[in-house]
Amino acid sequence: MDLPGKRKTGGFDNLQVEDLQAALNTGLATGAEFAEVFRERTRTSFLRYEEQIARSLRSGVAAGAGVRVLHGGRTGYASTEETGPGGLLSAALAARGIVGAVGAEGRMHATALPAAWVASEEDP
Repeated sequence: MDLPGKRKTGGFDNLQVEDLQAALNTGLATGAEFAEVFRERTRTSFLRYEEQIARSLRSGVAAGAGVRVLHGGRTGYASTEETGPGGLLSAALAARGIVGAVGAEGRMHATALPAAWVASEEDP
């Protein structure tokens, strides 16, 4: 799958279009029918008032990425808090491994993801 040109995705972690393309190609490399990349970044703020006085303010940012691969009627999904190129590639390999997409050498490809959650489900 080819995506146009060398440009930033407009997202976080300075990802390039080539980084997303590499993750998609990794997911599709062993014959999977479909692969997609999800990225999310959420900012939260909490302000607590007591007796009409601001008592505390908390804010935070949560970010993550995930790759879903469909192969042979199965769905593999892997997510990671590492939203850079390495994290996306690791997630793509794990998602591909979950669905049992096998490489030319006949072995399943999968990697351990730090701070990651992986799941598999069979499509009905």
